[in-house]
Amino acid sequence: MGEISRKVKFNVKERIRWGRAFFHILRYCAIPFLIILPKSWIVTWVQRLISNGIFSAETSCIILYKSGRAAICALMTELKEKQGRQIAFIPDYICNVVPKACEDAGFVLKEYPTDEYFVPIWDQLEQRLCEDESSVLLICSLMGSSPVLAPEMKMFEQSHPKLFIVADECQNLVENSPVTLKRNRAIVFSFNDKTCPGLMGGGIVCSPESSLSPEYQQSSFKREMKCSIFFAGSLLKRITREARHILKLALRCSVYYRIPSNYEYSIFQKAHYDTRSEPIHRISAVYALLNLAALKQYAKVREENCRVLALATGCDVAIMQDGFSSLTAPAFMPLPQEMDVHSVYPSPVKAPYAKHKDPKTCNRKLYSIKVNIPYVTYHLL
Repeated sequence: MGEISRKVKFNVKERIRWGRAFFHILRYCAIPFLIILPKSWIVTWVQRLISNGIFSAETSCIILYKSGRAAICALMTELKEKQGRQIAFIPDYICNVVPKACEDAGFVLKEYPTDEYFVPIWDQLEQRLCEDESSVLLICSLMGSSPVLAPEMKMFEQSHPKLFIVADECQNLVENSPVTLKRNRAIVFSFNDKTCPGLMGGGIVCSPESSLSPEYQQSSFKREMKCSIFFAGSLLKRITREARHILKLALRCSVYYRIPSNYEYSIFQKAHYDTRSEPIHRISAVYALLNLAALKQYAKVREENCRVLALATGCDVAIMQDGFSSLTAPAFMPLPQEMDVHSVYPSPVKAPYAKHKDPKTCNRKLYSIKVNIPYVTYHLL
């Protein structure tokens, strides 16, 4: 009875968006037809979609890698080798992929504190930056916040002209992004099932004024085969999982989700998970191509889901409505700290990022609800 009462208290149910589900299935059906095309064509189309619909940049400024972590490592390696930068300031709450990529590029890491909305505590960051002005500052958009757009960020760039900014937009790849390029600013993005569904692909956008030209590492035939098998298997698992989910929703079956048992941590043991700066895989590029055109629809779905789930769980969706950071249809909506972690939820729950390899250690125990399933809508009962 206790478990049943915890289910009912959310007073919300998953329902299927028939139109979105139909087009979702059509995209999967299109993959076999697109994957036989020359990879150069596919990559060029992806670059054009990003250039025309997301970031205001020439296609030549957009470089695609096998993952977001590989993109970060490639950019940081270029900054170290060409500009001699050695220190990277990173947020105190971030996926362990980012510090690993920076370390693999040869950087010394220094953390700076962020507040409950994942925005830097600016005065403390200012004190830390005085230690080394010719360093790299990584600013990350998380849970709908975009601190790179804050007035404080403009002041930092003016007062620290030698500072290089890396805007990590991996959770915020949205249509007509307000995040722009500058001489001392580059953007990192990824197709990672957050704001843009994908299979680990990612990339960087560099201004021509920065004189940066990150390169690829050549991969062996064996590595290529391993990655091909992995991505093909991942795609088949995804199709199977989502087909089963759509069928359950179509049959009006109740679906509930539990809190993950471990925190989120990547162990970097396989070729497709490491930080080698290899080009985007063909399957990743095709899947990204099919999803980039639907960014506006994905954002609308997330906004609608956020509103309903916020009412059901008591979350605050008006994140940082103070003129510099606002709700940008985030992929994850933070749960209130007082929520019972043993409850079951009407939507998938994302665990906090682990601080270290120990899955029981994290520096901020903030769970969040996943609101980005494109064929799902939520109804209050």
